[in-house]
Amino acid sequence: MKKICTTVEQSKKLIELGLEIETSDMYWDFQETGYILIADELGYYHNDSEIPAWSLTALLNLLPEELELLSDEDVFVPTLSRYYDDKRKFICCYDNGGCEHWYIEDSPIDAVYNMLV
Repeated sequence: MKKICTTVEQSKKLIELGLEIETSDMYWDFQETGYILIADELGYYHNDSEIPAWSLTALLNLLPEELELLSDEDVFVPTLSRYYDDKRKFICCYDNGGCEHWYIEDSPIDAVYNMLV
């Protein structure tokens, strides 16, 4: 099964770090059988048994559009792509011709998540 959003643990960490739950676009609903994922176009959860979740699109929207480091000439933009050494993996980085800060993961969601935390 393909990963389509943050896990319950990742979601809890994002909330702990102060991420606004209104930026989520799905949620995990706890039921007797465990958590089930519910897509919610309204982008918020409704009660305490639910945990917000973020899709890849929602996570990408949270990354700053660019970072300026050291001087105005050093502008880095977020990039997500297949990793060149292993096309089964994804790399998320801030790039200005060479990645300066990056994460390589099996899923694009994990790569972007790690850039945020």
